[in-house]
Amino acid sequence: MQNAVGTYNLSGLINFTGGDLDVNMQKATLRLGQFNGNSFTSFKDSADRTTRVNFDAKNILIDNFVEINNRVGSGAGRKASSTVLTLKSSEKITSRENAEISLYDGATLNLVSSSNQSVDLYGKVWMGRLQYVGAYLAPSYSTIDTSKVTGEMNFRHLAVGDQNAAQAGIIANKKTNIGTLDLWQSAGLSIITPPEGGYESKTKDNPSQNNPKNDAQKTEIQPTQVIDGPFAGGKDTVVNIFYLNTKADGTLRAEGLKLH
Repeated sequence: MQNAVGTYNLSGLINFTGGDLDVNMQKATLRLGQFNGNSFTSFKDSADRTTRVNFDAKNILIDNFVEINNRVGSGAGRKASSTVLTLKSSEKITSRENAEISLYDGATLNLVSSSNQSVDLYGKVWMGRLQYVGAYLAPSYSTIDTSKVTGEMNFRHLAVGDQNAAQAGIIANKKTNIGTLDLWQSAGLSIITPPEGGYESKTKDNPSQNNPKNDAQKTEIQPTQVIDGPFAGGKDTVVNIFYLNTKADGTLRAEGLKLH
């Protein structure tokens, strides 16, 4: 579909566990969820395989819910391993107000935009969401990487935790705006910028480094996905949080950036 033009819809792709998926439609617009939502996930097994889904389009519009690394099945369902969803656009990435993005334990969302236009997520983005009764007994870990967003990164409503010890990380671009931030029970959000040189690759198949990091720079948070710079983030990164709601012992940490 590399030379396709026009608008294409992807709706109702529920519980995709088919392994890696790459959709390259750089001249077209992709609508995710026009009639129904989509979910991309994985199965926990001895190999701890990761599902990687990549969408590369001129414009990406999210119309309905998107779930990342959700459990499949009734009740508690089958435990998921890890899932990485990458949305890459040469112009614009937008989600509608009713288009909720949910990141469950082991989920990574990579947002990439090469234009100066902002990435606008009007729908709620929920990191560390619960999926079954009793899930609050275990912590969850999820990551959003926005370091390759050239324009401003806008979250209208970002929630971390769901009565569970959710730990979430955002790798920020130069300017990130969060309209409302909900930090729920025992939840923690760490906002960082990538160190110069990137992060060390920890993949089993390739022990080499992607842009080897400078050991003189220390970060306490390693993302769940290998990041392969160059990075838009740096010492001039600014994060604006306009409204903050906390419950119980939620924590917010900022590393290497200005927080307002």
